Order: sequence, then C-alpha cells, then structure tokens
Amino acid sequence: MYAVDSGLTFSHHTIRTRDGLNIAVHETGRGDPLIYATGIGVHHEGLIPFFEPLSRRYRVITWDYRCMGDSENPDPMPDLTMERHALDGLDVMNALKVPKAPLVGWSMGVPVGLEMIRQEPHRFSAYVALFGGPGKPFEEGFPPPAAWALKKMFRVLEEVPEVSQAALGLSQTLPEVAFQLLSGISFVGRSVDRDAFSRQMAGVSKTPQRPYFKTLLHLAEHSAADLLPTLSTKSLVIAGNKDWLTPANSARRMARAIPQCELLVLAKATHFGLIEEPEEVTGRILEFLEKT
Repeated sequence: MYAVDSGLTFSHHTIRTRDGLNIAVHETGRGDPLIYATGIGVHHEGLIPFFEPLSRRYRVITWDYRCMGDSENPDPMPDLTMERHALDGLDVMNALKVPKAPLVGWSMGVPVGLEMIRQEPHRFSAYVALFGGPGKPFEEGFPPPAAWALKKMFRVLEEVPEVSQAALGLSQTLPEVAFQLLSGISFVGRSVDRDAFSRQMAGVSKTPQRPYFKTLLHLAEHSAADLLPTLSTKSLVIAGNKDWLTPANSARRMARAIPQCELLVLAKATHFGLIEEPEEVTGRILEFLEKT
C-alpha cells in the first residue's frame, strides 16, 4: 500500500496476462468494483481529483498498459493493438476475480473499453466513455492531410524516440512555460488541477517512446464504430466542447449510434475535462451508475 499527497491510498500488485506479460494494477477505494481504462501513458497518480469522489462509493481498479508505467516493457516489442490492451483489461478482471462491473474509459481507454465489451459483453453492467471516441481519433479531430501528417510523424518518432523524449523533458524542466503553451492552444484548460496535470506529464515523459508511438499508430488505425449499434450495455458519453483531440461532434455521433446512451457535453472542458471539472464529471457518472 502507498499513498499520494492527497491522502488517497492505493494498493499495487502485478498480474500475468494470457500471453505472459507482467501488468501493473492499481486499486483505491471500497465497495463494488469499477474498472477504469486510462489514457495512453497516463499514470494513476495523475488522476487523483477524478478518482477521489469515485473511491467513496467504488473500489476503483485500473492498470498500466503494457510497456508503460510500471508494467513490463519487454524486448522485442509485444502486440500493442487496442484488442490486446482490451484482453489485458479482461485478464486484470479475471486475476482479481471481478465477474462483472461498470467500465469507465478515458481517451484511449474509450476504444479499449469497447473492445473489452466486444470480447465479453456479459462482464459489464454499464459503460462510460470520457473525452474519447470509438476509433480513428485523428481522422475525427483533424482534416485528412493533417491526420495523414500526424500518423507519418508517429512513424518517424517511433524510429527516433530521442526527439520526443527531449521535448517531453522540457515539460519537466520548464513546467510553467509548457503549461502556458499547452493551455494557450486549448490542449488543456487553465482550470485544470495543476498538480494532477503535472503528474500526468511526468508519467508520459517517463514512458518508453517507441512503444508509446507504436501504440498511437495502432490507435490511429483502430475503430470499434461497428460495435456501437449492437451495444446492449447502458452507456454514458461525456465530452468537452473545447476538446479538439476528440471533438464533441464525434461524441454526439457516438451517443446517437448507441441504443441506450446518455450524453453530457461540458461547455468549457478540453480533453482533460475529468481533472478540469472532476466534480461535474464524477457527479454525473455516479448519478448514471446509480440508475443502472
């Protein structure tokens, strides 16, 4: 057991996946289990304002994606597709003997969560998608030439990770400059919990960059949109009106495609709305889960 500065206490353990990798698992809170699939490279300590309200009602269970955080990063690089990350999430549930639980995904965790439901739909009592889409996020958020250029850049950075590592290092040595730049382009809102955001940036900066960009490439090409019309799990989609990474219009289309779905669009939230407006986000999640 260990605690972060907020006083929120986590337990940490390791599970072994069906293909033999060691995956780090983090838990906090008490009560019924709730499974959380995080954003790419984001460590659990960067989400304290979001986890705290949930932990008063639920035993929140999350894991570090393979090759990231405290999970194993083997050589050669293993399978890093969304489908494989989803199997890891199911392996976490199996190892912890969680037969059924609500599932919450943020950013990359949205398509990972959908693939978990595709594999074993009976395991999930509810599904919550936060600031993310069902797939091909760069094509949703950018015009075709920009989306193509981004994917090309990811391929280059996968081969030359030192470039991105140096840029991320600047976010740690000059955090105020980095924040002013990122908030100035509405990558993150100025109302964000600064400590939580700094922890997120620190976690991403420590992530091995080759598997990070390989995962981004898989994310860029993946889509679970075909699953949405057949989804029988009651769902809630929360989006930010200032989120240009996964735009609100994409969330609206996603919500319309799911048969039993509620939608909340936060007027001032960016992609990091869960730590910009954590009380609004968690309040709506808890209200939704109480009804399901």
